[in-house]
Amino acid sequence: MAGEKNRDIPDYPTRKKNLTDFIKELGIPKERYQIQMLTDPYGTTLEDDYDAIVVSPETYPVALKINELRKESGKPEIKIIRIEYVMADDDIPISSTRIVRGEIDVHGHLKLN
Repeated sequence: MAGEKNRDIPDYPTRKKNLTDFIKELGIPKERYQIQMLTDPYGTTLEDDYDAIVVSPETYPVALKINELRKESGKPEIKIIRIEYVMADDDIPISSTRIVRGEIDVHGHLKLN
């Protein structure tokens, strides 16, 4: 869904590869995770069963809504794992938008102009 916000960020295949490479570096086996392209805020969470959903503070309310809708349809709730933002050197969250704009590098270090 990142592309829908008119931001100059890498395309989905590039972002997926970068994420897959990072997960591989962590040593997490392929059968332990699933990467799914989202075309709406809920993805397949209203139909399919999942053990957990990992969200940011920004998307936490969507996860709560997912569980509300699942409960209404008789499905079990999904465990919500809320991950806090990682702050850059300037105490503003690291984001793909800031990286692409050249404000910071991928580690959150400020780039000198």
